[in-house]
Amino acid sequence: MTTEQATAVQAWASVAAAALAIVLTILTAMYVLLTRRLAESSGAQTSGSAHERIYNQNHAVLTVMATYPATRPFFYNETPLSACSSQEDRDRVLMIAEMYAGLLEQIALHLPGLPGTVRGQWQLFICDAYRLSPAIQHYFRYFGQWYSPVLVGLLPAGAVNPGAVGEPVR
Repeated sequence: MTTEQATAVQAWASVAAAALAIVLTILTAMYVLLTRRLAESSGAQTSGSAHERIYNQNHAVLTVMATYPATRPFFYNETPLSACSSQEDRDRVLMIAEMYAGLLEQIALHLPGLPGTVRGQWQLFICDAYRLSPAIQHYFRYFGQWYSPVLVGLLPAGAVNPGAVGEPVR
């Protein structure tokens, strides 16, 4: 091979290497962008899925209340447990309070991942549910240690009695 031919081959090899480097750079950039979009899409699906689970659990609580409409004031009108007409009614209200507690925990645990458009409303829901319901307050006073520190941290100070597990015997 002559010097001219060797120089020409080297030049073509350099051009080919540069072209390959450019193609690899473009492919790497496309991979990074696609991976980022996939992660964002996955995050949005997870966020939407959490919101859907919370909505469904809330619907389940409301369905029980619709079955027993006399229980509603114990959760929205600050009606005290002493207003229950029987032990059966009291037990029903406390059972719904336990369902509510599970819902509130689900909300609290998923707050960071919820869409920003609903996050504030769900946090307000936790605070209002506790504030408006002596039944929920009673439930957390005696069973609050069963729930996550994330939820307990959203409740007013002293809402959970750290030494209590279960209601006192009457």
